[in-house]
Amino acid sequence: MPSAGEDLESVDNVEFFVDLKDGSRWSATIITLARVEILMKRWAASGEPLAGRYFWCSDGLIVRDAGISNMIQILAGLIQNGEFTQILQRLDGCLARSSHSETISKGGPCRSYHPSHPGRPWTPK
Repeated sequence: MPSAGEDLESVDNVEFFVDLKDGSRWSATIITLARVEILMKRWAASGEPLAGRYFWCSDGLIVRDAGISNMIQILAGLIQNGEFTQILQRLDGCLARSSHSETISKGGPCRSYHPSHPGRPWTPK
């Protein structure tokens, strides 16, 4: 979840939970290309994972531009065109975060975001 007072249009790494009308629940870790580059450089210096030579997370979606509104537009587009099932991870009612959170969190905490109620899942209209 973004920090209190954080500019929502500068968020560059966040975990979304999406509840669809059919009752299914999905997650996506959305991260900007710039943030991935920062993480890989940091990991290159620290030696983890394989000296920053790769980046991976199971429900990862790399976007060009930061900002919650941009990320919501992308999620809505993926849902509208049906591609979300290949990108997001189905949770089947589980609220637990997937194991990739520990890896991502080394560059900053993974945060969940609901546009109108931070900390709650997002249900697209």
